[in-house]
Amino acid sequence: MDKLAKFSLSLLLQKGIGSSSFKKLLSKFGDIDSLFENKSISDLNLKIIKALSKAKADMNRMDSYIDKYKVSMVFIWQDNYPLLLKEIPDAPAVLFYLGDLESINWDKSISIVGTRKYTDYGKRITTEFTKDIVSAGFATVSGMALGIDSIVHKQTLKDNGRTVAVLASSAHIPTPESNRSLYKSILDSNGVIISETFPHQNVLPGMFAQRNHLIAGLTKATLVTEAPIKSGSLITANLAFEYNRLVYAVPGDIYRESIIGNNNLIKQNIAKLVNISGDLLEDFGLESQKIQRKLPIGLTKEGKSIYDLLSSKPKSIDEMGQESGIDINNLIKICFELEIQGILNKRLDGKYSLS
Repeated sequence: MDKLAKFSLSLLLQKGIGSSSFKKLLSKFGDIDSLFENKSISDLNLKIIKALSKAKADMNRMDSYIDKYKVSMVFIWQDNYPLLLKEIPDAPAVLFYLGDLESINWDKSISIVGTRKYTDYGKRITTEFTKDIVSAGFATVSGMALGIDSIVHKQTLKDNGRTVAVLASSAHIPTPESNRSLYKSILDSNGVIISETFPHQNVLPGMFAQRNHLIAGLTKATLVTEAPIKSGSLITANLAFEYNRLVYAVPGDIYRESIIGNNNLIKQNIAKLVNISGDLLEDFGLESQKIQRKLPIGLTKEGKSIYDLLSSKPKSIDEMGQESGIDINNLIKICFELEIQGILNKRLDGKYSLS
């Protein structure tokens, strides 16, 4: 760790110096070198002057601090700090992380969030959207909480995608403890664990809501798959909206309590309604992109014809019948058999897509 990083960490650990104060000082002095040199401090208050002096005196202790907790860190003045996050007004001055942070393409990453108490409907929506988003080459970002967040991370890993978990606790502590194996799987699969919580800090209830601004700020888009009226995922969606990011929500039954939050986001024009992943991906210019797949072994001639039809986009039975010339009753039978074999999925809108 170089001297400027040591100084930055030491300063942030001083009493009364948080991210806001650090960024104000950085803005006042222009860059971290000037802040470190602090040649002109006459107009600073005594408290800040003492903090700067003590930060320099404590710098040599910072190596042992990091060695103790085994985490990496990136400061807002460094080039490898996520650019999208740097744009938001409440960006943390330092991020702690595990994994290869620089290898994540944040322009091709999407945050997916939802309720802890999900229904079968929510699980299906989340699984389906996550699979398509990962297949399109995007990384996923979520909070590794129980419920929808865990489904997002697990499905991403299942589809050999990359996923980023944003924790309320320090990055070196799996939270919740029951997700310890998921935490390990994320790191083993070239994923990243991120937190703004200092390693020595205990987790407080408010930190779970606080970390939502990272989930919203790290990516260009946030998708809410299932959220009741009181859900932390709605905080994430509203923050993303405030940050002028894209927000999406899947609609649902107006009598289903677990989806009322989604419907309200759409009603309030905070989120764009999406029925299928293509509605979201087309905003990234991927509406005509074909995902390359290997043809399953043992398909009949008609099965291969249906497989080829669905290689570009999902289609209904009527659409496939018109394009293939296959009798509708026979087509239904073939699609059912292919679905049983795990080759096709029947989507929420009734259309079929490749698994």
